[in-house]
Amino acid sequence: MTAGPRIVLGMTLHNNARHLADASESILSQDYREFGLVLLDDASSDQTEEMSRALARRDPRVRYHRHATRQGMVPTWREVVGLAAEAFPSAEYFAWVSDHDRWHQEWMGQMVAALDAHPAVVLAYPVTQRMDEDGTVIDKEPRSFQTVGMTDPIA
Repeated sequence: MTAGPRIVLGMTLHNNARHLADASESILSQDYREFGLVLLDDASSDQTEEMSRALARRDPRVRYHRHATRQGMVPTWREVVGLAAEAFPSAEYFAWVSDHDRWHQEWMGQMVAALDAHPAVVLAYPVTQRMDEDGTVIDKEPRSFQTVGMTDPIA
């Protein structure tokens, strides 16, 4: 058993309060419970800050940080990795998660099981389905990719 959670998730936020409750609830209700969630708000002007602070008060696995001014998507993605490593230094795995996605309740456990079963693997990515604004699955093939056996890192 590690001193802290095995997984830390980094969620960048920006003006997506309309989906944040569904996204965060789908993470916090995962069957796999040994994780930390770091929220980094890129200066949202909607209800994102209030919702995120409430999440952090409600669940001790959640940490909330906020930029005073907008930094942009890529710098915020990079920063949340560092904040996650500081908050949960013993975590073995990191995953970026989004403020507008929903995850199946077994997502995290299946990702951990796949990584644990194959120590040489450096990335696990779930099959995803696209949805419209109302949460209805869009009639498109699920996104999927496979890297097993690839030897060329550029490929």
